[in-house]
This record gives sequence, structure tokens and C-alpha cells, in this order.
Amino acid sequence: MHRARVLVVEKSRDHADTLVMLFESVGCVPLWATNPDAAMGLIRAHKPDVLVIEDDVPMAGAVIRAVREENRLGALVVCVTARQQDVPGRGGQCDVRLLKPYEFEHIWSAIGHFVAHREEEKRRSNGH
Repeated sequence: MHRARVLVVEKSRDHADTLVMLFESVGCVPLWATNPDAAMGLIRAHKPDVLVIEDDVPMAGAVIRAVREENRLGALVVCVTARQQDVPGRGGQCDVRLLKPYEFEHIWSAIGHFVAHREEEKRRSNGH
């Protein structure tokens, strides 16, 4: 399986550290940013496969658009929220929306399906 590059955009250092540790434990390459400027730099440099972003991060919509544009194979966007309702204008930008508190298995399951689908598309496009 491809080692998915996962960018976590999270303001809480404790929560980010936990996610980074969990992503490392399942073989992903985790990246972490606390603000949109740092996230944009990581997106340009590493072209992450997956974005896990809090919906209340400033400029979250711009970060989501950037990760989709920079990864030519596409990216999975997981939005994490403490709100029952979608943030206006953000609902259509997320592939997966998780309500806090959530289980890591929910993110990992979505990533696994995404990466498997991408690998299958690559095989088909190569004629295998």
C-alpha cells in the first residue's frame, strides 16, 4: 500500500501530536500545521494525499482548494468539526465530515478506501 502523506491542520498541539503518532503507527507520512500559511507551504512542498482539517481553522476553504489543486491524483479531505451543522460553504468541499469526539478508525477507514481506490485507478490506467 502507498504510504499516504497526511497533512493535519489543527490548532491544538496535543490533538495534532496524537494524530501524528497514530498516522505514523499505521504507516502514513504525517505532516502538521497550525495555521493556513504553514499548511500552504507543506502542500506545495509535499503534495499530501489526505488533508485532515478543523473546520474553524482560518482560511480552511483556501487550504482545501490548494490541497486538491496540488495533488494531481486528487486528495481526500476530512473535515473535523465540533458543530452539528456544516460550516456554510464548507460542506461540499469535504469528502468526509467527522463530529468531535470521533474515533481514529473512522479517519483510517476513509484513508484506506481512498488509497485502495487510487491504486486501482493507477493499475487500470497502466493496463494491468
